[in-house]
Amino acid sequence: CIMSATSFVVTPVLYRQYYPQEKKNKASLFWFGLGVNIFMGNVVAITQQALWGRALDYAASGKTVARNIHYRSVIQGGLACEGRSA
Repeated sequence: CIMSATSFVVTPVLYRQYYPQEKKNKASLFWFGLGVNIFMGNVVAITQQALWGRALDYAASGKTVARNIHYRSVIQGGLACEGRSA
């Protein structure tokens, strides 16, 4: 979902609104889109995937049954354990 949103929504909107008109061509759209997808899309997607994995571990760590996910606790636990690299 994240990658398709950056490809088909974010990239065209940012390119149309903020890229200088005199520099717009097919090559600049390609490189702009590649940059947005690689840097912004991947950062968001990887962060979301890491949070989801930690949230599943958190939910499964209940003693007998799965517990509800409390995302603040998930994030605080990751930061306490691994610091900002989490």
